[in-house]
Amino acid sequence: MGVLLRQSFEKLPDSLKHTIRNAAYRVFTDEGFSKASTNHIITIAGISKGGLFYHFQSKEDLYRYLIDYALAFIEKHYIGRLRHLERTDFITRYREVAAIKHEAMQKESHVFTFLATLHLKRPQEIPSEQSARMHSLMQESEDILTKDIDTSMLREDIQPGYLLKYMNYVMDGYKNDLQKHYRSHDFGEEDFQKDFEDYERFLQHMKKLFYK
Repeated sequence: MGVLLRQSFEKLPDSLKHTIRNAAYRVFTDEGFSKASTNHIITIAGISKGGLFYHFQSKEDLYRYLIDYALAFIEKHYIGRLRHLERTDFITRYREVAAIKHEAMQKESHVFTFLATLHLKRPQEIPSEQSARMHSLMQESEDILTKDIDTSMLREDIQPGYLLKYMNYVMDGYKNDLQKHYRSHDFGEEDFQKDFEDYERFLQHMKKLFYK
């Protein structure tokens, strides 16, 4: 029954689907699943409660739909594009990945904020099968980052294998610090934009340290 209701939702005009999804993403992101109110969602979306539950069986069904949609979006507009990256050096690879993520975020910023909040602050609220899919996509993106790296531009006084290991250590530390910050602070689209700018400076510093 839930699948059939969701199919009816997909038949709505794109603008209305976008409005409803964004309202739901906003409320679930800000309040978490248990505290989220469907009355709050319909108020933001400007629809009736019947207009929402004509398409979803329950708050849980809506919540699961939002996760499914977010993961499908990430796979299509982010991971899917990463799968076709050509062989590059370390810095170029990380810069390309950041650019693809930034472009995807411009399309659906609420998706990224929602998933980041779940992953960093409320992992217990993710249903097990969807959690497994999320971690699978995250692992694939990590694998792509380190796959088939061109080492010809790295400095020559240290073996390339060691340099790549050191660069990954530095990058892991950067990401861990960022995640630690977000676990204890609220964040949104403006924060992500600032992060992209800081990230570019960080990559430039990495290049000075590890490249010829």
